[in-house]
Amino acid sequence: MQALIAATVWGTGTRGFGRARRLRVFDGDTDQIGIRLAAAVRILADDGTVEAYEYLHADGGNHIRHLGPSFGTKFLYFAGYDHALGAWRPLILDQYVALALNRLCGADWPAAGWSATQYSEYLDRAHKWASTWNTSPDVIERVLFSVGKSDPLAVRVLTEPSATGSSGR
Repeated sequence: MQALIAATVWGTGTRGFGRARRLRVFDGDTDQIGIRLAAAVRILADDGTVEAYEYLHADGGNHIRHLGPSFGTKFLYFAGYDHALGAWRPLILDQYVALALNRLCGADWPAAGWSATQYSEYLDRAHKWASTWNTSPDVIERVLFSVGKSDPLAVRVLTEPSATGSSGR
């Protein structure tokens, strides 16, 4: 529960935008929420990141009411970045990361409700980029988040040399 609270506070930011909506997750039976969160952390350590995501969000649904994939992945990140089984660290997937993947990779992902397959594809790509650029996967996630929040024109100018009308200089 403490990791979920930390992820919720961190993800809400200093403006408190959407605070009431984000706190709805705590309206339910907190004992059951704690049991399900603990199970997700065990799955993360025993089976891996994608399996923990799938436990929380199978078929795009929420195993814990009002805990969508965006904050579910924040929880997994806070609860077990260094404790996940396998090579893939849990990374945050939210609307901005999905938008960046759409812009940079030609994906057509929705703004929310990603499948375990999509989460797996994202992790694979982010971890490969991290290896290529000799950085950590969470740095890649942060860059994707920034790209997703950026003006589409700025992204297009930086990624498509023909958009500038020059040879990319």
